[in-house]
Amino acid sequence: MRTEDKEEEEEEEEEEEDEEEEEEEEDKEEEDKEEQDKEEEVEEEEEEEDMEEQDKEEEVEEEEEEDKEEKGEEP
Repeated sequence: MRTEDKEEEEEEEEEEEDEEEEEEEEDKEEEDKEEQDKEEEVEEEEEEEDMEEQDKEEEVEEEEEEDKEEKGEEP
């Protein structure tokens, strides 16, 4: 095998390795982004649930005040 051929083959192998590393890096970045998106979605859902819970609590308080007013008690 000629030296030129060997050098060319080594270069090709290096390029392939570089491409593989780049692909792995891109995959990892994509996974990280997906994970971050999931975390953000969970946070948004939790915030929404908290707001709904707070709305329910306020509604219950308002109903209790209305009940007291109907019975002639002071709120």
